[in-house]
Amino acid sequence: MKFDFVGRQRHFGWVWLIASLAFVLRCAYVLSQGDALRLPDEHRFWCHALNLAENFTYACNGVFAHDMPLTAMFAAVCIKLFGPSTMPVRIGFCLVSSLTVVVTARLAQAYSRSFLAGILAALMSSFYPFFIFYSGTVLSETLFLFFSSLLFLHFAEGREAAVRSGLSAGLAHLARPTLLYFLPVAWGWQVVTGRAAVSRVLMAVGIFLLVLLGWGVRNQVFSGHFLVATHSSGQALWEGNNPWNTTGGVSEPHWGYMNDAPTGLDAVELDRWKKEQALNFIVGNPERFFDSAWKKFLRFWHLWPNAEKFSSGKYKWASLLSFGPVLLLALFSPWVLRRQWKVIALPWLFMAYYTVLHMIILGSIRYRLPLEPLLIALGAGVAARFLGSETARTGRLR
Repeated sequence: MKFDFVGRQRHFGWVWLIASLAFVLRCAYVLSQGDALRLPDEHRFWCHALNLAENFTYACNGVFAHDMPLTAMFAAVCIKLFGPSTMPVRIGFCLVSSLTVVVTARLAQAYSRSFLAGILAALMSSFYPFFIFYSGTVLSETLFLFFSSLLFLHFAEGREAAVRSGLSAGLAHLARPTLLYFLPVAWGWQVVTGRAAVSRVLMAVGIFLLVLLGWGVRNQVFSGHFLVATHSSGQALWEGNNPWNTTGGVSEPHWGYMNDAPTGLDAVELDRWKKEQALNFIVGNPERFFDSAWKKFLRFWHLWPNAEKFSSGKYKWASLLSFGPVLLLALFSPWVLRRQWKVIALPWLFMAYYTVLHMIILGSIRYRLPLEPLLIALGAGVAARFLGSETARTGRLR
């Protein structure tokens, strides 16, 4: 493979310029929204961050925190440096989101072997409305998007980045634990296809296990339970699989699925009770489960927001005109980028895994967000091919 270092730097300079413009755009959006917390989950993350910054305790109102800690840690550092305002945190997330633009561009280049694909991916992700929206929220989405995208970049880079994948996987896990059961598949794929040596993959796994150990020990000390993820998996499973849920979406206030919850249980024991309730409901109602799973699939891959207040007007058209073309282009990638099948198969395996996961628990386009940098990268590679990029056709960088 011939490699033009000067040409690469020149083309990637455009990516950094686009990412800089993305940062300005995100900051303008955040400043226009003000300092107030707008979504229910933001209040929980913000409470955790305040306690972490002020008391160095990861809890909220005396309740053991079940969320993964990276978002609260990021926010707590901002609070320590700039005071208890959400604006510096949001600006920090704008920076992280802009760096995700760069990672997505590099992913597109790795998937298609095309510099043009990187520039197209940078443009797509810079103006992508969902990325802009979530960069202005105090939630785990922005950090998880960055580290999960970085993980797939390390997978795409192969042998050179095999060890680094352990660190990026660990940080992604500390943002949100939904990658946990996919990682054995991903590292196994790297070994089977010859993209990484067994020794390097084992080193990556070792780094990741150290992260799990650290988080598990913390939970053992503060809750008496060795948890490597969170104690909310039962909540998500029960919320998505109970007699009141007929849509496959999140719970409504009038639902009574928590009415019979036993008292006297700690947070982990209560979550286990919820998981048992959900599994009993699934086993006892298999037809209802599969019908609900189909509804969750449709909600997960819906072309515009499912919530009624966001499903019409500007929100609907913003989603259709952004996600619609990205999905359409990405669907051509297994054929157009087939020479790179060892590389592009992994993001498609992840998309299948993530879809099935949310067909079991809850369906929402919010939960689809981690797949969208991958879809953009694949779609940009296809677009570069359609536009006649020579490297996308030949598979050579020159």
